[in-house]
Amino acid sequence: MKYYLLPFLLSLTTFIFGQNDSLVTTQLTIVQGTDSILITKEINSISIKAQPFKLIFHTLNSDAVYLNCSFDSTAFVQVINNQLDSITCFNPPQTFSEEGHNYDHDITVVNYVNRGYHCLYAYSEDQQFIRFDSVVIKNENDWVGTRTVESIYILPKVGMASLNTLVGKYVYFVFSPGIENNGHPLKILFE
Repeated sequence: MKYYLLPFLLSLTTFIFGQNDSLVTTQLTIVQGTDSILITKEINSISIKAQPFKLIFHTLNSDAVYLNCSFDSTAFVQVINNQLDSITCFNPPQTFSEEGHNYDHDITVVNYVNRGYHCLYAYSEDQQFIRFDSVVIKNENDWVGTRTVESIYILPKVGMASLNTLVGKYVYFVFSPGIENNGHPLKILFE
């Protein structure tokens, strides 16, 4: 009987670990100078200087990260309060079509949460669709993308602005490895 149990246990273990291997996840680290902050599920609010920083996403089982950056806290509050059916930040008709490889080193920040979002693609046959400065690909299901932020582009009607215009202001981030009614909320106060 123990010979029949061993193959069953091996199959069950493979099934369970296989399920974990297929989970779609992304983890964000924010790097500014020599400081870095790993954004965990417990961290929803941080303060950084209004100076250049990097968004480093480690993503599993997706080819992109979806990122909404807004002065409007609506989506942030909805995710915090687990009102996931109400989230619309990844559903607006507008997505930002940045030049490939983030040559401008910026992010777009919207005044109203449903004005658009970034589709940060990590790999593509067409290099113009890669929205990170650089990507380290372990395999197509495991990669790390870096996006440098040296300025912001504010919509609507404001345009390019330096990071020092953010001093004393909050920007609300919601990011996800897929377009879905979910995401991780992060509130950043710029000092």
